Amino acid sequence: MTQISIITKDSAFLERVLSTFEQVDIDVVFSAGNLCAFYMSLNAKGDPEILLLDLQIIEKMKDLDKVKILLPKTKIIIASDSDQKRITQKVLKKGIDGFILKDACLHYLVEAIKEIGNGNAFIAPQVTRTILEYLEGNLNFARAFQLTEIETGIVEYLIEGLSYKMIGESLQISIDSVRYHIKNIYKKMRINSKIELIQKAGII
Repeated sequence: MTQISIITKDSAFLERVLSTFEQVDIDVVFSAGNLCAFYMSLNAKGDPEILLLDLQIIEKMKDLDKVKILLPKTKIIIASDSDQKRITQKVLKKGIDGFILKDACLHYLVEAIKEIGNGNAFIAPQVTRTILEYLEGNLNFARAFQLTEIETGIVEYLIEGLSYKMIGESLQISIDSVRYHIKNIYKKMRINSKIELIQKAGII
């Protein structure tokens, strides 16, 4: 069973999360309304497998840095009230493992936990749309990494969540060609994963 800790002072959000988790195989081992209470619980509770952290709790980005330093093995999911590019930029730059919106269907939170448990990362579709809208109007992104037109298109498809097969069908190229282009994209951007791609795409 996946074990998770929650830090939020939003009682309505916490109630929705707990109600959702009752229906799936996810165990909430601890919840707190502030970071101090959470830090005090660590010795007794141990480091959580996954931490769901409400962005409202974070007064400064250095608070998120502290959490990551104290819990190097814990996977962190940020829950936010906003998908504004300025906010997603700052959070994605910190290398978190998941990002969801609090007012969205909590199916995305369950999906995020499953993906992270499988060693992947998860960014809510609403957030990826924000990044995509930014990329579509920003030629500097392609120029910064010297991406070709087809590579830029593949980046957008990856952020949108399309599989290699779907990308190939959309561009009318083979899956091997998709893999070839993605390998070149990763090399040019100096990254090794989709989450790193999303992070860089969000901060250019």
